[in-house]
Amino acid sequence: MALVHMRRWLAWDRHLPVWYDPDYRMPLSAFGKRTGLDPRRADMVAWYLLDRGWLARENFRTPTRVRYEDLARVHSYEYLESLAEPAALARVFGIDPWDVPVDELLNCIRLGCGGTLAAARAALERAGPAVNLMGGFHHAGPNWGAGLCAVNDLAVSVATLRHEGFSGQVAVLDLDAHPPDGTAACLRADRKVWIGSLSGSSSGVIPGADETVLPPQCGDDEYLAALQRLLDRMPAPGLAFVIAGGDVLADDHL
Repeated sequence: MALVHMRRWLAWDRHLPVWYDPDYRMPLSAFGKRTGLDPRRADMVAWYLLDRGWLARENFRTPTRVRYEDLARVHSYEYLESLAEPAALARVFGIDPWDVPVDELLNCIRLGCGGTLAAARAALERAGPAVNLMGGFHHAGPNWGAGLCAVNDLAVSVATLRHEGFSGQVAVLDLDAHPPDGTAACLRADRKVWIGSLSGSSSGVIPGADETVLPPQCGDDEYLAALQRLLDRMPAPGLAFVIAGGDVLADDHL
């Protein structure tokens, strides 16, 4: 059923812009084994959509690395500088420092963040959807990284768009199976940001987030009903970010 809905959506918007780069691959040898996530997952999504004919190569856009000054709108200078050290990135990704190729990993992260910002700009310009095949780094806070998230691409995008003059209501609909603690911390001072979350685990009350914690083995009907209630509470946004985490699926080990 989900594939049917996806096909209908893509057929409706044949000009859908999708940001993707082969360097979206996580350059970590132990990443897949430890997390169960394939470092090439963005590649696989792109190949699948092309193979099915749901997207053409003309839909794809190449991201540019997010600028340091845009990262600094959200993250402290001290924290950003610390990411040049293998030990700091190792803590974020839960691997050994010797397994961290700093330059390649930071390039991947900054490309993903740049793709989210570019997609957000495009969504505003075309008044319609845009997609980035990497991002959703929702555990990264102003002065910390965690849970495979070194910088918060959502918060950086919002802060940069504010700097560029966008003053409208923002909604963040987080459908990852884990709560958006970092995003809420980064955007807490912005009174025109609403953050809604459906998650399968809780890290306690998250100030600034409208979070629904679902029970284990939640089925489709219960999930969709909870999503509808969350959407009913969402204010009408001028720009919406949707994190479509695959880890809510029944056959995903997370």
